[in-house]
Amino acid sequence: MIYLLTNAIKYSRNNNSLKATLSIMEKDLLVEVMHQRIGISKSDQQKIFQRFYRVSGKDEKTFPSFGIWLFIAKEVIHRHHEKIGVESNIGKGSVFHF
Repeated sequence: MIYLLTNAIKYSRNNNSLKATLSIMEKDLLVEVMHQRIGISKSDQQKIFQRFYRVSGKDEKTFPSFGIWLFIAKEVIHRHHEKIGVESNIGKGSVFHF
């Protein structure tokens, strides 16, 4: 979860809206990390968890990164036999969940 929080903080600069929630649903636990800022296109959402993948564009260049943190988060979560995902809209922000 620390990778998702770090990522949300980085991409929420100049915006005080960051939210993390934890929900229990029967035997499952749902963790969501939400931020409002630039958002991710639908086509990039399919690739965002690949190693070294970086979303390109004018807004993204202001945030230095190697494109590794979401890949690491995905690998850790998959090794626990769980799933990770993202829902996002350009200009509105993202919700990462596992």
